[in-house]
Amino acid sequence: MIRSLTAIAMKILDAKQMRNIDARTVREYGISTLVLMENAGARATEALEELCEDLEHRGVLLLCSKGNNGGDGFVVARHLHNRGVQARVVLLCKPSEVRDDALVNLRILGKMGVEVSVAADAGAWSALLPDLERYDLIVDAILGTGLKGAVRGFLKNVISDLACLDAEVVALDIPSGLSADSPHVPGEAVVADFTLAMGLPKIPHVFPPAELFCGEVCVLDISLPAAAVDAEEVTLDLLEEDVVRRMLPTRARDSHKGDFGHVLVVAGSRSKPGAAALAALGCLRAGAGLVTVATGRNAQPMVHAHCAEAMVEPLPETEGGTLSRTVLTPILKMLDGVDAVVLGPGLGTATDVTQVIRKLVQKVELPMVLDADGLNAFASKPDMLTGDDTRPRILTPHPGEFARLLGVETKQVLRERLELTRRFAHDHHCFVVLKGYRTLVVTPSGRSYVNTTGNPGMATAGSGDVLSGIIGALVAQSSDVLPGILAAVYLHGLAGDRAAAHRGVQGLMASDILEHLPETMHHLLEGEFEEA
Repeated sequence: MIRSLTAIAMKILDAKQMRNIDARTVREYGISTLVLMENAGARATEALEELCEDLEHRGVLLLCSKGNNGGDGFVVARHLHNRGVQARVVLLCKPSEVRDDALVNLRILGKMGVEVSVAADAGAWSALLPDLERYDLIVDAILGTGLKGAVRGFLKNVISDLACLDAEVVALDIPSGLSADSPHVPGEAVVADFTLAMGLPKIPHVFPPAELFCGEVCVLDISLPAAAVDAEEVTLDLLEEDVVRRMLPTRARDSHKGDFGHVLVVAGSRSKPGAAALAALGCLRAGAGLVTVATGRNAQPMVHAHCAEAMVEPLPETEGGTLSRTVLTPILKMLDGVDAVVLGPGLGTATDVTQVIRKLVQKVELPMVLDADGLNAFASKPDMLTGDDTRPRILTPHPGEFARLLGVETKQVLRERLELTRRFAHDHHCFVVLKGYRTLVVTPSGRSYVNTTGNPGMATAGSGDVLSGIIGALVAQSSDVLPGILAAVYLHGLAGDRAAAHRGVQGLMASDILEHLPETMHHLLEGEFEEA
């Protein structure tokens, strides 16, 4: 979970970008690094008070080293001391190694009489360790965002020993041992219950596996000027509720169904009629004014039975129950008055239907959402899957489908999610929605968004079909493709969260997401979304 306590839009930074913003803040706005350190420590102390209601009765141990992260820890120790909290600092370096702003704050602690113990090597740390077992709250201020590579030396032992202490751990900015530039864990790292991110979230706060070491992340306002952040032109954003709310379509009193888009869903087969029904219901529950489903003649009665509000057009089938190659012309004739197309769920991978999918992608001059078999049709010919500004293509693969498009193993997709999606979106001029935990939305320009809604219960059959329908509906109602995609991804996850809150994650079904979608949209639009 990531919670923001700042008004700045949630950009996701790496170490260099954070350094640039800090330097710009100092250079152009005259806010000194000492002030930034004070702000970080003061806000962290306030967050500790909020997270730990009994803070004044806790034994707090602050582990600090020589850098700015340690300096933040010194400021926290001072504020805790002033609040009457029992706080002890362990300095994991020689005092002579502390420099600049951190040294200023270390000296203040000495003048105030705050207890500072020095453990500058493995022997001193081992001797001190038994006495530290009495503390039940540890503040990790050892290593910050500047770490490159794995932790070495006795600090590696310190981090390892922390896991054996029976204490709650709060990390300042980033758990020690993680890299601000990578979602991967380079070596020994602190496992935090809470992480207090300074100013803006960093890559390991958001992406697994490093994200799993951060616990709950609180982003603190340290008074970075918004213009100093904007000047960095960061292209990785966290999707936020307030931003999504502004993307949702609203309804005028005198509106009619023609005002809210017409979506054509080309989906389903004799063995998978449910995929077409779920995609169509996703369109309708997301507010599409009209939905037409083009499906095989044997699937048509079953789709219509589950989705009476949609118009369902029967099409010729092969003996195998999938669409015949003769359906291309009838489908193209259905496009009159249509605003967006959803193509793929449940169509199958037979030769005829693969040819139809490829030709539709080439010929249709409308926004098109490609899911499931709509993507599998291009597994051997990804170069054919290309869009442009007049015919946007929105791909919604899960990691396995994306791996097939790229011709790589799924584990590589999971390891290099951001890099691979950005490259594919750029090379094929398309939007990529890489589904899964922390779903990624990437534009042709490479701008990327991370979604934090959703839960493990949504890893179930039909969930992706529902998402494709929601995207189709919101894109059909929008003059710009991207807001529709982002709002759909966020809403899909949020409706899934509402469903899980009511029914649990174990038996969650795609139809549960559909059931909770209208109320989720209503509460989000009204700005009154309450905790389930």
